[in-house]
Amino acid sequence: MQLPSEPSLRLLSRLTVFSNVGLVDPSRPLVFALNMLALLPHMLEHFDEPDEFSKTCAQNIVQVCHGSGNLAHLGKLFEMYIEKSYHKTTIHLA
Repeated sequence: MQLPSEPSLRLLSRLTVFSNVGLVDPSRPLVFALNMLALLPHMLEHFDEPDEFSKTCAQNIVQVCHGSGNLAHLGKLFEMYIEKSYHKTTIHLA
């Protein structure tokens, strides 16, 4: 069963890579932050076993982070999410 919010989440996921385009919103940094905030609940819900949608969201976030030098650490965090390769146990990350 598809949740009513699922189409919106899928659209947000696709828009992540375009968050640096002025057409979406002239206040670009805010767009990326709001986009991430909207996607994070779904990604956290699937933290232990990320589904394909969560991995796609994370990959889109990584792509944006690599385009911005000051977001490299955030990009690395989402790469770890995709690969499930955390250096600490999830108990220590909380």
